[in-house]
Amino acid sequence: MLIQGLTLTVVGMTVVFSFLTILVFVMKLMSAILPKYFPDAVKESKTNKKRSVKNEQNSIEDPAETFSMGESEIAAVIAAVKSYSHS
Repeated sequence: MLIQGLTLTVVGMTVVFSFLTILVFVMKLMSAILPKYFPDAVKESKTNKKRSVKNEQNSIEDPAETFSMGESEIAAVIAAVKSYSHS
C-alpha cells in the first residue's frame, strides 16, 4: 500500500513538472512569434505597461495626493460601518 502511494506521488509530480515545463516553452515560443504577426498590439501593451509603472512611481512619491478624504467622507464611512455592524 505504501509503495502504491509513493508510485502515485512520483507519477503525479512528474506529470505536473512535465506540464509546467511544456507551458514555459510554449509561452516563450508565443512571445517570440506574436510580435511578428501582431506588432501593434505588442507596442501598445508595452506603452500601457510603462504608463502604469510611471503612475505607480508618482503615487509612491506623494501618498498624500492619493489618499485625500474630507471630514464629510470620513463621517459617512463611520456611519455606514456603524449601521452595518448594528444590523
